[in-house]
Amino acid sequence: MTVKTTSKVFGIDDIKIYPITEDTETAYTVGDAIDVPGAKNLSIDLEIEEKDLTGDNIVLDVYSNIKKATFNVGFAKLSLELLKAALGGRLVSSGSTPSGKQVFSLQSGDKPSYFQLAAQVTNIDEGSLRINIMKCRISAAPLSAVENDFATYSLSGSAVFTSKKFIRSGISAPLLFDISIDETETAPAAINS
Repeated sequence: MTVKTTSKVFGIDDIKIYPITEDTETAYTVGDAIDVPGAKNLSIDLEIEEKDLTGDNIVLDVYSNIKKATFNVGFAKLSLELLKAALGGRLVSSGSTPSGKQVFSLQSGDKPSYFQLAAQVTNIDEGSLRINIMKCRISAAPLSAVENDFATYSLSGSAVFTSKKFIRSGISAPLLFDISIDETETAPAAINS
């Protein structure tokens, strides 16, 4: 059976991030998965540089180049592990029952880290859809609570091309993202090659 190249896409089932531990010309590796709890939405917008060549009072040609992407992830539950992986900082456990606690601290000098984002949608025509954004770094992480309603959370930032060259369709080049329609349902997973 040939897998279709088009499908409806409804909802989002799961998002995970994988801290990037190495991205060089020869190696790309990630750490363990960290769940984005209660995934609500994922958006990706490409930033395309465009230049017009003009002459004779008309546009003669247009140069277009994909520079990077921006992303936004919305989620329903606060995760201190997710904040630590995305923002830097420290997560410290202390005490024991009944007075134990987990404290996430962000201090001067802490910086956001790069991570790979992997998402899954199972409500498509056949199989599942996977999206892997290869090298993300957040630029905003609003945490908002509202009277008489659930708090909501989001991470947004930029995605850039990897330093490592990945081979796709026989071409070796840095990778921005992969979108895959899989014939059988496949959970989100990191891409290392």
